[in-house]
Amino acid sequence: MSQLDSGNAAWILTSACLVFLMTPGVALFYGGMVRAKAVLNMLIMEAAALSVTMIIWGLWGWIHRLRRQFDRRCVRRPGHRLPAS
Repeated sequence: MSQLDSGNAAWILTSACLVFLMTPGVALFYGGMVRAKAVLNMLIMEAAALSVTMIIWGLWGWIHRLRRQFDRRCVRRPGHRLPAS
């Protein structure tokens, strides 16, 4: 896998920001479909879903990005060939 160029990185960050900005709007939309007593609950559930998604997305991306670097630096077994990048 080649390095991420600046255009790709900018597009990925822009897309992620747009999705994370869209989530409160979805919470308000769903809040309009429930009773008035349940609107706050719906907003809290959307905030929880957003926070879990951000954590998983960040950790998953970090693990998969750095795994290859870790394999190249730390895992040197005799007879073990690393895949070409």
